[in-house]
Amino acid sequence: MKKIEDLEREIHNLKSLVLVRENAFFEKKLVSLRGIGKLSVSEDELEEAIEKAKKSLFAGVEDAVRD
Repeated sequence: MKKIEDLEREIHNLKSLVLVRENAFFEKKLVSLRGIGKLSVSEDELEEAIEKAKKSLFAGVEDAVRD
């Protein structure tokens, strides 16, 4: 009986650990929109938006440098 209780406790601890890690990974960050407002987004969403903005901003740079 004690082994089953130990296993149940260990499973509960592992579930708690996984939930804590998931919450830390998907934690929303407060991002200022240059005085217009503020928005809460996850780090992944922020990284994706930054990459899209870079691609959009520098889309014609290679062509301009070659000419």
